[in-house]
Amino acid sequence: MTIEILCGLYLSLYKIVTEKDAGKLIKIFDEFSEQKETSFNYMQPVLIESELRDMFLQELNKVSFKINDQQYQIVDGIHVYAAGTDFKMVMTSIGAYQGNLNVDNYNEYWNSPHIRSHGNCCSLIANNNLSTATINNICFGFSEFEPGMLLRAGNKDLNSTIYSRDLDVSMRNGTFMLPDDLINSTRGTYNELVYERRDLSNNRPNFKKNPDYLVYFEEFEGENIETLTDEDIQNEKDDEKKKILQDQKRIWEETKKASINFRRTNEDGISVPLPIVKINREECAKSEIKKIQETFSKYLETKDSSLLPSIITQFENNRVGNRKPHDYIRETYFSSSSMQEMLNQIIDTIKAIEDKSLRYANINTMGRLISTERKNFADCMQTEGQTPGFNHKQYLQIFKKMRQLENEGQNR
Repeated sequence: MTIEILCGLYLSLYKIVTEKDAGKLIKIFDEFSEQKETSFNYMQPVLIESELRDMFLQELNKVSFKINDQQYQIVDGIHVYAAGTDFKMVMTSIGAYQGNLNVDNYNEYWNSPHIRSHGNCCSLIANNNLSTATINNICFGFSEFEPGMLLRAGNKDLNSTIYSRDLDVSMRNGTFMLPDDLINSTRGTYNELVYERRDLSNNRPNFKKNPDYLVYFEEFEGENIETLTDEDIQNEKDDEKKKILQDQKRIWEETKKASINFRRTNEDGISVPLPIVKINREECAKSEIKKIQETFSKYLETKDSSLLPSIITQFENNRVGNRKPHDYIRETYFSSSSMQEMLNQIIDTIKAIEDKSLRYANINTMGRLISTERKNFADCMQTEGQTPGFNHKQYLQIFKKMRQLENEGQNR
């Protein structure tokens, strides 16, 4: 089945599922039945669902960070890459809720036959939304997965662990989404992509899917964790920053150890450590807030409502991606006060628009964006440490009132 046919099928199914008029659906079915005899193939829904899963898997594979020919530095014999400020990545935090693992050999730990879970629980992160499970130890990054490996997906914690010993593909509380939609709707602690833990590729070197690289998160711009000494950390006067640096130093050493543990043979037949990809939170935050501010200035000048998602949605993406313990990043670049200041300027700008149709379009767009944010926060449920940048109910009321005034003005 081609991707075009699958996309058409998906859109048709979406229209059917979201159609609220039962009478309309019955009428269509009756008309179809009159033209063609209907019979039910019990295998067809299973095959369609399987192909749809692979369609979403392919889209995730397309955008997942790949090392390829990117530049790198060599640190202690390890190739270290910088993710930069424009990327998407499928990653998982190892032992996120088990504290410090104190693992002797991460390769042996990961490939142990005693870990019987089918599900490899990952998240899709991006430069504009770094929402991850708690990082206590090392993180794995994956460039791509084989067809049939994506089991479940959703913009929140799917609580998949309790079902992971079975080959579970049910969508109890999840939804398959395209990468950008997944990033833009993640408003809890993280989104979840459950992949089959077995490696389904041909000529696989291991029974389980192994990482393509390790992922290491830096907190502060200009940070050089390789040369940061214990004395430097002890001399840090800010206690909160000191703790962050201590944790980062420990995790960096563990990440280097894992790199050595996961040695692999390259194209030249030489055994090399697994690469490390660094993500710098503050660099991403600075890049993102600059883009938002530039778009905001352009909006104030043009009143183009199509620019509003690049302000509201992207601000909230970055805000939730820097929840505690990344409060410094969140409050420095994505504070609720700065969001509310922008919203109030948007309101004043809309009120001053003379063209009625343009003014109405802006009001409607803002109403939809805020409603979507409210829904996404409610859907994600697990929002520990997460707070939106503004009061959804308050601003929905404001734009509802503005819409009512517009409607009253049109009826006069």
